Amino acid sequence: MSVPRRRVRARRLVIQTARPAMGPAEIKRAKAMLADPTVTVEEVAQQIGVQPSTLYRHIPGGRSSLGQPV
Repeated sequence: MSVPRRRVRARRLVIQTARPAMGPAEIKRAKAMLADPTVTVEEVAQQIGVQPSTLYRHIPGGRSSLGQPV
């Protein structure tokens, strides 16, 4: 069974352009911003350029996890 060439090209393009939504630098920056209780998760996510759900995916527990060892 062969895969149509368009699908192969599309899949190759996705693989080449895919990157993590948040790298180590963005996670560190988000944690630093979340340490300030006056800044909301939505504001942090907007500053970094991701959705709040992405922020929670990379920092499970959000603000409450910052004081706990990993």
